[in-house]
Amino acid sequence: MTSDQADAFIAAINRLADVAQSIFAVPASDEVAAVFALGFITPVTLFLVAHFAGSLVNFWRR
Repeated sequence: MTSDQADAFIAAINRLADVAQSIFAVPASDEVAAVFALGFITPVTLFLVAHFAGSLVNFWRR
């Protein structure tokens, strides 16, 4: 194995280690809160608004 091949091999291993570190890293709590708000609170809020709007429409139709 030549010196250039060894350097390329080391660089590839370092890139794989960086990818693995980013996959298994624990996100900060503010990032978790933002993802939770986007994935849960937003759809639930939209559902509740649509439900009450539908209730108002059905109330006025009767």
